[in-house]
Amino acid sequence: AGRRPALLYGALLAYLAVFVVDGERFFWSEPRNDAAQWVYDNVPAGTTIWWKTHTWVPDYQHRKFSPTAQPPVLVIQMMDANHYLSGIGWRNNLPTDASHIFDAESQAHVMVLQSVHRGTAGYQEVARFRERYFMPEYVLTDRWLGNRSRNYLSEVVIFMQEPVG
Repeated sequence: AGRRPALLYGALLAYLAVFVVDGERFFWSEPRNDAAQWVYDNVPAGTTIWWKTHTWVPDYQHRKFSPTAQPPVLVIQMMDANHYLSGIGWRNNLPTDASHIFDAESQAHVMVLQSVHRGTAGYQEVARFRERYFMPEYVLTDRWLGNRSRNYLSEVVIFMQEPVG
């Protein structure tokens, strides 16, 4: 009779341990490092790029992205993109009112960033580095709500301007 609670507690502790490991393992090999390596391998040094929170990638000119200044390479962490792609609603519902979007700089800024992800802004997705979670708490949250910056690591997507002509 005393074994059942011990087995239940042991199973619960094992589940929680796997949950913690799944949430923290990307600090050893994270998508941002993979994205930076992709940039080094595929984008010529000196190219202008935008990576909102990481201006430390040497050998590249870092420029802020705006409706009037659009660097040829965009490196976007989905925890940042989730603000303008999902707002406080369901994933990728594309909110239209910038006054209800966290960290929105302007209505025009939101619209142009949404159009980058829609594929209508002259950029094409060239690389994507996923988190690869497997625990249902992470997988379902991302599927339904988008990345909510739970641990400051997220999927990274790289876009490049499409050649004209």
